[in-house]
Amino acid sequence: MRMSNKTVLITGGNSGIGFATAKRMVAEGAVVAITGRNEETLARSREALGERAFSYRVDATDFAAIGPALSHIAQEVGGFDAAFLNAGDASFTPVGATTEAQFDHLISTNLKSPFFFIQALLPHLREYGSIVLNSSVGNTIGMPGMSAYGASKAGLVGLAKCLASELSTRAIRVNVLSPGNIRTPFWRTVASDEQMEAVLEYATQSIPLARLGEPEEIANAVLFLCSDESSYVHGAQLYVDGGITGAMMGAPAYRMPT
Repeated sequence: MRMSNKTVLITGGNSGIGFATAKRMVAEGAVVAITGRNEETLARSREALGERAFSYRVDATDFAAIGPALSHIAQEVGGFDAAFLNAGDASFTPVGATTEAQFDHLISTNLKSPFFFIQALLPHLREYGSIVLNSSVGNTIGMPGMSAYGASKAGLVGLAKCLASELSTRAIRVNVLSPGNIRTPFWRTVASDEQMEAVLEYATQSIPLARLGEPEEIANAVLFLCSDESSYVHGAQLYVDGGITGAMMGAPAYRMPT
């Protein structure tokens, strides 16, 4: 098992990519601590993950509470070998129709929160540990109406590169994972039930592999970046996006008719 005798922190581990990753880590022998804001989904997730999982209610944007919360978690699980900073949010922020509060919420949730989580985590993260930041293809491709989201996710790339340099003295690796269109509850934030089928079909047309990714496929990539299999991967960004960023013209929307 690739994560035997290792302990992993996963923020936003009670749904979607976070939960799929927690499940994968447990299957590979890890002890997993998941955080989230919803006590009900946290309890369900912990039960589903089994005896090697622990769940904690932590608001990722309550910056004063992050330090004490991580100290408490570390006391219970005995410190960490890896962390997947996954908690985040998304919303439309078109230029000309976005409030300062909307903009600040996305920057706080997607960029400021991971920084302060890492700052509070460092006393409890062992040398030769691994930090993985969950970004998005939105940090590279220009998505109309998503400028604040894209800026927040692009900021994680700069953050990771600086932290990778700074934490090299402890041999703590820092990398970025950037998923594409993945089948998660995210889509409920941008489409109603009536719109969902059409929106997912539209999204699929932009993917060279012509399908949405599954949370388990992202979990496999996080497992690689947290495990010793990636022991020489540091300051890197891994796109797991079905080819959106690397082979865009292969997507169904751009294919020549036959």
